[in-house]
Amino acid sequence: LTFHLMRIMDVLVSELVKAAEKAAHIARTCRQEKELFQLLIEEKQGDAKNTNFKHDFKTLADVLIQETIRHSVAAKFPAMKDNIRGEETNSFTNTLGQHAHVQVCSTVEETASLLETILDGNHTASMLLAKAVHVEFSDPPLQLGPLPLDTNKIGIWVDPLDGTNEYITGKEVPPTQHGIHVAGLHCCTILIGVFDMVTGLPLAGVVSQPFYDKECGYWLGRCIWGVSHFHVRTTGELRDCGHHGYRHSWGKMMYEEPMATISDVVVISSSESSDFIQKLTGGGYEVVQVKGAGYKQLCVIDKIAVAFIRDGSTYKWDTCGPHAILRSRGGDMMEFGHARELQKLTNEVVVKYATPDNDLLPGAQLWRNSTGVFAYLHSNSAQRLLQLMTQ
Repeated sequence: LTFHLMRIMDVLVSELVKAAEKAAHIARTCRQEKELFQLLIEEKQGDAKNTNFKHDFKTLADVLIQETIRHSVAAKFPAMKDNIRGEETNSFTNTLGQHAHVQVCSTVEETASLLETILDGNHTASMLLAKAVHVEFSDPPLQLGPLPLDTNKIGIWVDPLDGTNEYITGKEVPPTQHGIHVAGLHCCTILIGVFDMVTGLPLAGVVSQPFYDKECGYWLGRCIWGVSHFHVRTTGELRDCGHHGYRHSWGKMMYEEPMATISDVVVISSSESSDFIQKLTGGGYEVVQVKGAGYKQLCVIDKIAVAFIRDGSTYKWDTCGPHAILRSRGGDMMEFGHARELQKLTNEVVVKYATPDNDLLPGAQLWRNSTGVFAYLHSNSAQRLLQLMTQ
């Protein structure tokens, strides 16, 4: 392999981090303009509707973020353009019923002109968004080193803005004693995952938290990345320090099996059954119901929860990125239903991303993690928890 081919993973993850940070910048820009924000909401219809919510909103921010990520990656890796999959379609209907396909154009002015159609001729708002889309970020200091990657055999899952309802509501909810925000803007995440289209395994992930901290009244974010490919497990975190720069929180790390998480907290969705919760609490675990699939996985990555268990539905775009980061730190994510049947954690029940779990499901349901998910960092703790849930 040539040096160029060996550095593809380094370049790809760098581009994904920059794309995620640009996406976070767009999300913050949309929230800062309240009048604009009211224009951006439309309800998902038909097959695209998430059945978990009575009102599941698709925002222009969602679509614009997804297309920005697609544009950024495809500009550097044109062959990958058709293998970038996301939660959202790129169609949008404005308040006048006019339809448009959202895309990132070659210039700020062209992108603004397209957005102006969607925003009912609001030139100021369109230009503000276009500038956010075209902002340039510096290269993050990842330094992965030589690591081969065949871009013809990988795909990317994108959740442009997980926790859309929390984003729309815009609440600031203080953390629990464990440091967990059960709801609010902190629960919003941007999720990008790279997977092997042959094995289905996650290879690299980026999770951006746009609303992580406030400084002088302005939100700052953080971005966590991880790679688990061949013999390499490496991960890191970048903190936003304003003006599109990074503060490197920790650098390249090779992760073996981590020390057991001190926490006895299990994070779950608010829609889990009372029997499910009682089994956990009866086993001595503290259960915290948290908004946002991405944020719940982030609680495990941050070691403030021992596991995230979802008996109901999540989607491939929800879990691919965080799953890769978990693997980069010695953890993993299993198909909960199948793991419970086998009563053990094995490679055959690891969540995979290349093909649907069930080909017969319609629309967005096709890409459900159909038997639930079980995310953890420490395998011994996870095995004990699994045994409890199979009793």
